[in-house]
Amino acid sequence: MKTGVQSEAKSISMVKRISICTAFRMNRHIFKSVHCSMERAELEVKLLGEKMDHLLVHQNNRLPEIEEVQIDYLEDLMREVKKK
Repeated sequence: MKTGVQSEAKSISMVKRISICTAFRMNRHIFKSVHCSMERAELEVKLLGEKMDHLLVHQNNRLPEIEEVQIDYLEDLMREVKKK
């Protein structure tokens, strides 16, 4: 037959085990949530990098066109200055 002290110790031990298991489950859930957030953030950074690359390539492709417009504008200005 168990004494009252032994039963109480066993009850405390069970409560501790339940607390530890609960804490473990909560921590595991939090870890999974953080891990998913990190994966999402990494994907967003990758997508932003790809978008920046696309914009830079597109901008570089338009650069000669922009330069041509600027040259035309400067030539027009030079003609106007020579007229005066």
